[in-house]
Amino acid sequence: MKAQKRSVRNKKRLIVPVLLLSLLVLPFTIKSGKQSFAVTTARDAAQLNAGYGAFDEGGTIKESHYVTIGWKGAAQYYCIYQVMADKNEIKLSGGIAPTPDETPAPAATAATTGPAVTTAPVVGGLNSFQVSINNLEAATSYTFKIYESDQAGKKKSEKETGVLVENVRTTPAKPDKPTLIKIYQNLNDSDFSFKSDGYSDGYQVRAETYKGEKLYSANASGDAISASAVRFSLKPCYPGKMVYVKVRGYVVIPGVGKRYGAWSDTVEYGYAKKLKLSGKKDTIKISGINVYGAAKKEVYISLKKNKGYKLAKKIGAKKTSCSITKYGDKYIQSKKKYYVRVYYYYKVGKKLKKSPVYDQDIVFVKPAISYIRVE
Repeated sequence: MKAQKRSVRNKKRLIVPVLLLSLLVLPFTIKSGKQSFAVTTARDAAQLNAGYGAFDEGGTIKESHYVTIGWKGAAQYYCIYQVMADKNEIKLSGGIAPTPDETPAPAATAATTGPAVTTAPVVGGLNSFQVSINNLEAATSYTFKIYESDQAGKKKSEKETGVLVENVRTTPAKPDKPTLIKIYQNLNDSDFSFKSDGYSDGYQVRAETYKGEKLYSANASGDAISASAVRFSLKPCYPGKMVYVKVRGYVVIPGVGKRYGAWSDTVEYGYAKKLKLSGKKDTIKISGINVYGAAKKEVYISLKKNKGYKLAKKIGAKKTSCSITKYGDKYIQSKKKYYVRVYYYYKVGKKLKKSPVYDQDIVFVKPAISYIRVE
């Protein structure tokens, strides 16, 4: 009898902990059951490209920034959504399927609002997928989500979590054109600066001739970039040519490399390699006025170094020398020292612009020497 009473008391003691434990576990079990979403089979999702191109949208060619995303998966079809800042998701495409052939990517499909999507085949590997998304803003990071879908692009399950592809970057916007700070003709060196956009990982600097022939190309990054400006030096300065300098930003996509934005407008300058001056008998002779790409040149003369310059001669693109006897309304005189400046002009469309750099030198005009024969 006593043994039965002890057994009943022990059972009562066990019931209380079990009830407490079940009360603690049950909510978590229920919650876990509600959140057991299907996970898409897409994997290895990554950004493959970024750029700026022309797309056919409803018969209208439009230029816009685009990105390309790729992934692998076991499903037959996928669809892609853009994740907005407020966490809402906007569907961008119908069903995306792998394509076995190697045909070029088709033009972008028409889009009335929002980004348009173009699928492109990828060969190699089981069920490889690739999608290009255009109508995007420059210098922006996007987030996209990939879901399994049917052929029409409908999600297989609205409870599916999908696969995120974060920090998908477009290429930078067009930078402001550089400013020529100083050019050191004796050192064959020049300094430039332009405004930093705060987005680019670095910048490419390019100098070229008026025909677009490359003279110089280099990247500016690291210490050259501050929060507000980018500074760079161009050496050599390429005397004897009209030089056009421009810059563009780039972003670095992991596993892909640099992707460049649009070029800035150009800043231009030009000066001769070496002027040759001589003065004799009320005449100044100048040679070496040779700058490839200059549409015309103008010679100015003064008796003072920093002021009083008057136009002395206009020279055509092909002519490289001249003789001067008059500047402004004044005549060249013997036994005097003159300062000579030569400015170079280049064409922008149908207009002529003057280089901010000019050649300057000094010449002393010697008197004519007469000899008298003595018998």
